[in-house]
Amino acid sequence: MVFLMTQSPYSSQNIKAEISIANMQANNVVDYELNSTLVYGRYETKSIIRYKEYDELDTFKGTLFRGDSVHFLESKDALIRQNLITLTNDAIYKNQDDFKYESQKIVYDMQKKELFSDVPFKITQYKQNANADIITGNSVLYKIDDKKIFAKKVQGWLERK
Repeated sequence: MVFLMTQSPYSSQNIKAEISIANMQANNVVDYELNSTLVYGRYETKSIIRYKEYDELDTFKGTLFRGDSVHFLESKDALIRQNLITLTNDAIYKNQDDFKYESQKIVYDMQKKELFSDVPFKITQYKQNANADIITGNSVLYKIDDKKIFAKKVQGWLERK
C-alpha cells in the first residue's frame, strides 16, 4: 500500500510509473534446462525474485552441460535479463578442464556462449602434478566453445618445462 502526501495539488503527471514490483518470489529453487531427451543445465538459488524485465537471484549455482563438457557458475548474487546472466559478488566459472575464472562480476551470454567482464579478474589453469598457470587483468572475454581468452592489461604467471 502506498500513501502520498504533497503540499501542492496532486497530479498523476508528477509521479513517474517506474516502480518495479515483484511478480513472484520463491525460495530454495532448483531449475532444470531440458528438452525431451537431454538435460542442458541445472540451476540452484537460495531465493529468486521475478520482475517484469529481469530476475534477481541470491546464492546462485549453475551447472551447464554443453556437448561433452561441463561448466559451473556460482556467485552470491545474480541477475538474469534476456540472454545474459550477470554474476556478482565472488563470481566463479569453472569447467571440467580445471580452468577457473574468478571476478567480482562475470556476465554469461547464453546465446553466444561467452563469458565477459569489465572488472579485474583472475584466471587459473590447473595442471596435473604441476603448478598452475595464472593470469590477472582488468577485462576479459572467454569463448567457451573455442576455449579462447581475450584480455586487457594482463599479468601472467606461466609454468614452462
